[in-house]
Amino acid sequence: MEEISDFIFDKDGFKLQLKSVQHPSSGVILVNGASGAGKTSFMRSLAGLETKHSSFNWSYKFNNLSFHFQDIKVFGGLSVFENLDLVSHKSDQDYLMFLLNELNLADKKDQR
Repeated sequence: MEEISDFIFDKDGFKLQLKSVQHPSSGVILVNGASGAGKTSFMRSLAGLETKHSSFNWSYKFNNLSFHFQDIKVFGGLSVFENLDLVSHKSDQDYLMFLLNELNLADKKDQR
């Protein structure tokens, strides 16, 4: 397990502070929360896109990082499953269905 500690993001009056986050050293990490909770700010900080407004202690470096945002229709011409397949590093249908089940989106698999 890896750990991110003392994470602080502070920008334009919005402040997100996490004392410690445990995560596996490889695989898929799901960041879930209410709108405005800071999920995108957190991920952008980890990706090095928000260095001016964030600080944290973590020795791990991302080699592969992909985002799949909340909107089911990221690409309107593709289904939910096809959108997930597009950003996944594995084109394994069983694995993608596992992810859809974890996200409670399996019933929307074919929705465009």
